[in-house]
Amino acid sequence: MMTAPEQQEEIEDWARKLLDETRPKAIISIERLGPNENGIVHYSTGVAPDNCVNIAPLFDQASARGILTIGIGDNGNEIGFGRIHPFMQDFHPYGRETQTDKPGGAVTVTATDIFLPASISNWGAYGIAAMLGFLLKDKELVQDPELEKRILRACLDAGGWEMRYCSSRFIVDGAEGGKLDGGRATASRYGAPQYRGAGSGLIAWQDESSEGLNRRKRGAGMPIATAPRTMRWAEPFGRSAIPTTKKTINSGVTT
Repeated sequence: MMTAPEQQEEIEDWARKLLDETRPKAIISIERLGPNENGIVHYSTGVAPDNCVNIAPLFDQASARGILTIGIGDNGNEIGFGRIHPFMQDFHPYGRETQTDKPGGAVTVTATDIFLPASISNWGAYGIAAMLGFLLKDKELVQDPELEKRILRACLDAGGWEMRYCSSRFIVDGAEGGKLDGGRATASRYGAPQYRGAGSGLIAWQDESSEGLNRRKRGAGMPIATAPRTMRWAEPFGRSAIPTTKKTINSGVTT
């Protein structure tokens, strides 16, 4: 495993050395933020993170050497989306301007030879892994639901948060998970399921008001996106289990 430098001015030399030493046939980016037309990296919410290293030079240098580049993303600001940059400028709510005073939109200009847009980036990567498994006749390369559940549960048990709503809910990018350990999730019109630990089978509801969401973001030192949006909660456990309602929340900080 090789880690990128934390200083932007070191990236060009790091990329050159990495390609020289490894001589890869292909490189792949999975939900890695890419720069806009002015070299500025943004979250999809139009917020520019501090100290986020832009590794697009690695893909630029790989392309110049004839190395195959692959990009997977789900929201327009990840490496690969530069392949459809003009379209995303008009399609994305922050395609041309953001919530900052910096020039340009949140959409990246960094393109890749092969680009796979997916509703959830890591699930797009699972699709590529599944195709490799098919071609190599190796079913161990296929990500199955049980393995996905184990990975998410391990992250939550270790104290991790999902980053759409900054909570311990059993979800990926806003997509709710199913029942855990035979337990049944419940929620009210004022909350949503929250995972409460392996083996407990308990999922309790928590406040998902914009105030509650922002409170958790501030506690984690995360920027607050101010543009409101209206969304409808998913119904992963059936209509009888979760009455849904439309509510307006502040846009979450995602990639």
